[in-house]
Amino acid sequence: NIEFISTEFFTELGKPVIWRGAMLNSMIQHFFYDVMWSKDLDFMIIDAPPGTGDIMLDIKNHVPDAECIIVTTPHLAASHVAIKAGLAAKQLKHEIIGVIENMSYYINPVTNKPEYIFGSGGGEEVSEKLGTELIVKIPIAQPEFSLALYESEEEIGQIFDFIATLLITRYL
Repeated sequence: NIEFISTEFFTELGKPVIWRGAMLNSMIQHFFYDVMWSKDLDFMIIDAPPGTGDIMLDIKNHVPDAECIIVTTPHLAASHVAIKAGLAAKQLKHEIIGVIENMSYYINPVTNKPEYIFGSGGGEEVSEKLGTELIVKIPIAQPEFSLALYESEEEIGQIFDFIATLLITRYL
């Protein structure tokens, strides 16, 4: 059973969320204590931007044994931020499950070959520096049948199925 909550549900579309300290803590507390989670909740996924120490500290207080997947892009500047986030997670004693490299490549429809428009090597660098595995590289693509969901026959749908299976077999 997977459920989710997001700040996107409480903000105006297209408006940035500029919160710090007490406001972030209040949001995290709201998510943990005011949301009606199912009693049989298996997974809670918290999507937090890198470098947000306030959120990491609050999560540590509410879920001391939380585990992390570090998501980066192949660009080395982005990977350096992800490394810092991973090191912060380690310092807080959160286990790092692994690294996912998002937007790794684009399949050129003319040549049918990958093009690395954001560079390469970011995921490998993050996993190496954090001493964990690079779980998968996710290409850039648009879902074929929906605005947001990938079908299981699509390459990215298969990648997401792989990630879900990895997590389910790890914990259930």
